Amino acid sequence: MYELGDNFKVDLSKTVSNPDCMFTGQNYRITVLTERLLRLEYSQTGNFNNNLTQLVSNRNFAKPDFNFKKNDHTLIITTSYFELTYQKGKPFDGGMIQPTRYLSIKLNGTEKVWYYKHPEVRNYKYVTNRVKNKLKREKSLYSLDGFVSINDSYGYNILQNGEIQKKDGKSIDIYVFMYNKDFYYCLNDYYNLTGYPHMLPRYTLGLTLTKNAIYDQYSLVRTLQKYEEHGIPISCYVLKNWESNVLYEFNNNYTEIDKLVKYLNGKNIRLGLTLKDTDYFLTNTYNYDLFKQYLPVLNDGKILFDISNPKVVDAFLKLIIHPLYAKNINFFQLDSSNPERTSILDYYLYKDYNKKIRSFIISQNPKINPHKNSILYSGESSVNWTTLKDISKFNISGADMGISYWSHDFGGTTGGEEDAELYTRFMQLGTFSPLFRIGSDESKYYKREPWKWGISTSQIASYFINLRYKLIPYIYTE
Repeated sequence: MYELGDNFKVDLSKTVSNPDCMFTGQNYRITVLTERLLRLEYSQTGNFNNNLTQLVSNRNFAKPDFNFKKNDHTLIITTSYFELTYQKGKPFDGGMIQPTRYLSIKLNGTEKVWYYKHPEVRNYKYVTNRVKNKLKREKSLYSLDGFVSINDSYGYNILQNGEIQKKDGKSIDIYVFMYNKDFYYCLNDYYNLTGYPHMLPRYTLGLTLTKNAIYDQYSLVRTLQKYEEHGIPISCYVLKNWESNVLYEFNNNYTEIDKLVKYLNGKNIRLGLTLKDTDYFLTNTYNYDLFKQYLPVLNDGKILFDISNPKVVDAFLKLIIHPLYAKNINFFQLDSSNPERTSILDYYLYKDYNKKIRSFIISQNPKINPHKNSILYSGESSVNWTTLKDISKFNISGADMGISYWSHDFGGTTGGEEDAELYTRFMQLGTFSPLFRIGSDESKYYKREPWKWGISTSQIASYFINLRYKLIPYIYTE
C-alpha cells in the first residue's frame, strides 16, 4: 500500500457493524444498523465488503431494539418501524422474468412494502445540476412512501491507508431507510452512516465575487477598491483564469501572486483558485520538472493524471496544492463536470485540507455524498428570470438530500438580458441564501457591480449586501 499520510488513514473501528446485529448466510448478510436502517448484501462468492466506501464512512452503530425469528428457510426481523422477511440464501429478486420477492420489508402501520428493485416513483427527488438550462433531478432521501434505498454496490472502496479502489460490482450492497414520516430520524441515520456536513469558515458566509476575466494584478485590486469606496463589503474572490491556457500554471500577469494575496488578506478578503480537471499534466504544468522525477512521462511529455493511482494523487497534492497553500491561497473551486472524478478529487482535497482548520472546497455535484466534502456549485447559468426561479429549487430540494450549502452565480453567468429588476431580485435572493456569490462571464456587458446601475437599483443592492453581513452572526451561530 502507498503511504498517503496519517490524515488519510481510516478509523478501523468504524468499518464493521456490531456482530449482534448481523445475520450471515452462505450468500447473504443482513445488518440492522438502526430501527429504521438496514444493510442488505448478497454475494455469489460469499465475500462481503468490510471496507469503507465513497458513500459510507461509518457502520459502527449502537445496537438498536429489534426482534428476530429464523429457521432453516426463513429470517424475520422486526423493529418499531418495519418487518423484514427473507427466504434465506435466495437472490433478493428471484430472477428477472417473473421475479419472486424472496426479500421484502413492510413498513409498520401501513400497506407499503419495499422490495429489491422497487421503482420508488413517489420519491421527492432533488435538483442535482443544470444541463442546457434544464434542471436534472435524482432520488433524494425522502419519499411519500416513507422509505428509500441507496445502492452502494458500485463506485470505490476506501482502503485502510485512505487510497481508493474500484469495486468489481459483482455483489449487491444496498442501504434501505424505512422511516415512514420521521424525516428527522432518516436524516440523522444518513449522516451517521455517510458523515456530517463540515462546519464552514466564517468568511464563506459573506459576499464572494468571481468573473471569467483575465486581470492583471492592478486591475483586480482596482475593482476591489471600488467596492470599498461604495461601502460594499467583500469576503472572498474566486480567481478563475489564473492559468495560462494550461492546467495549474500561473499566468505571467500573476508572477507577483504573493503580493496580491498579501494585499487581499490585509483587506480581510480570502482568495480562491479554480482547479480545472484534466486527464493529463502538461509540459508547462506548475512544478512539471518535479512531476517528471516521480511519475512516468508519455512520449509527448504528458503525464497521466490517474486519480486511481495514489502516487499520482500524492504528487498532485504535494507539488500543486501544498505550494498554493504555502502562498496563502485559502480555498479551491474544482472545475469538473465528471461526477465520478469530482467525487474522488473532492475526497482527496478534503482529506488533505483536513489538517487545516475548516476546509472550503467548491465543486459541482459529485452525486455521492453531495452534502459532505465540498460546497456545491450549480454551474454557469443564463441571465434570466428562469434562473432566478431555478436557484430556489436547488436550495429547497437540497434539504431532501441533507445538503446545507449551494453556491450560485447570482445575477446569472452568461447570455440573457441585463435587467435592473432582475438584478435586484437576484441580490435579494442571494442575501437569504446559504452562500452569496456574484459571478458573470467576461464581457463588460454584464453589470454585477451595484454602482453600474441607476441610483435606485444601486442603493437597494448595496442595502441587501450589507444586510447579509448583519445576518452573518445569526447564520454562523445556527
